[in-house]
Amino acid sequence: MSKARIGMVTVGQAPRGDVVPDMAALMPGVEILEAGALDGLDRAAIARLAPAGDDEILVTRLADASSVFVGKSHVLPRVKARIAALEDQGVALTVLLCTGAFPRMAARRPLLEPQQVLLGVLRGLSHPGRLGVLTPSERHVPLALRGARSGLARPCDGGVARGGGRSRRDGLHRLPRRHPAGPHRPARRPGARRESPGGAAGRGAAGALMSAGARLLLLLPFTALLGVFFAAPLALMVAISLSRQSFGELQWTFTLHHYARFFSDAYYIGVLWDTLVLGALVTVIALLLGYPLAYHLARTRSRAKPLLLVAVLSPLLVGIVIRCYGWMILLADRGLINATLVERGWLARPLPLMYNRFGVAVALVHVFLPFMVLSLTGVLKRIDPHALEAALTLGASPRRAFLEVTLPLSLPGILAGSLLVFSLAISSFVVPVLLGGFKVQVLPMIVYEQVLSVFDWPFGAANAFVLLVISIALIAVYIRVTERALRGIV
Repeated sequence: MSKARIGMVTVGQAPRGDVVPDMAALMPGVEILEAGALDGLDRAAIARLAPAGDDEILVTRLADASSVFVGKSHVLPRVKARIAALEDQGVALTVLLCTGAFPRMAARRPLLEPQQVLLGVLRGLSHPGRLGVLTPSERHVPLALRGARSGLARPCDGGVARGGGRSRRDGLHRLPRRHPAGPHRPARRPGARRESPGGAAGRGAAGALMSAGARLLLLLPFTALLGVFFAAPLALMVAISLSRQSFGELQWTFTLHHYARFFSDAYYIGVLWDTLVLGALVTVIALLLGYPLAYHLARTRSRAKPLLLVAVLSPLLVGIVIRCYGWMILLADRGLINATLVERGWLARPLPLMYNRFGVAVALVHVFLPFMVLSLTGVLKRIDPHALEAALTLGASPRRAFLEVTLPLSLPGILAGSLLVFSLAISSFVVPVLLGGFKVQVLPMIVYEQVLSVFDWPFGAANAFVLLVISIALIAVYIRVTERALRGIV
């Protein structure tokens, strides 16, 4: 007696060693035929199937057990072709080992989705094996069973059976659409008169003009404020940096002498380098400290979450000078830390914790850490947990799921927080003065000395403009690199 044939189609590549062997062991009288929508494709061809625009994202596995993201519209024709090929081989039914929902797909034989397979295979199972349609690990079996607990759905049109326990937008593997499929069109009231196309178009154009004028009117106060208090002072600073000064009076004659003086003096180049390195160091430390905290804030449902938020935001309620004096009490040679270590005999002399780059960096991280945490928390909250569940279901370890799913999807928050912390750190003046004691020279201190101590306004303006241009250039490069990393992810 010949065995009954069942076809199994995956969005990725066959064979599915994490699924089929376990299912074959549970169905010894059945011959399983596998097919994958990406069978026969190399990496370059698969990369062309990446999702774009409003396309639904599907996550699947290749033959080498690596995970990839593909667009549903790209792989749907290939899935249909694999189903037709298996039906030509005489399968009694076809099982979709797919990460998304495929409604109303035409098939000559019954077509099952993973929820129904879970209901038939996992219900009443006594051992926590790797059955793997949606549950490759023991801790995901209860999650999948909850999704399939409502039972088998009645077959849809064309003899295609679908799992009906969960809504289409609540599938374990299914990622939500980035944008709604279309605008909601309200129903027309009974008896309402249909409007002529010309009248609707005219009223729409008038509304567009009015909305454009209203938008300009709303932007006018902000634009005026930005122009008066930002653009005009910046233009004046550039003009002063290109002028001469004689006996304390500005002479509005064009010259590049001050920029040549800056770039020809190794001292000022060294101060600029120290400023940028300090900003990068503070940014990296704030990111390393803030990411775990932001991840916890985004995922936790603990009652202590409000207290943790208050602890993160409370430094913003205290003036920066007061916070710096607090760090001086802790880090000074006779401060709390050194006094405790020396009095207990653990150290013979106090540690150099202040009036150096270490003390300045510690204080800057404390001042700007809340900005990094807030930038990351908002992005991490918007990451769909189903994406992480899909990666774990496909066999990824928690570490790999974090590196290949959570971390790439949180890149916008990393970008926003890094830019904010870096720009604030390189322009900080109070912290280097109080914690560095004029032993840590940064460019804002040079600008202060040139303008208010030496009264060399053109050279001070040139220093400030050089810092502004170089920081903007570095930020632009950072944004460009991050956008390339984000391409195809968000």
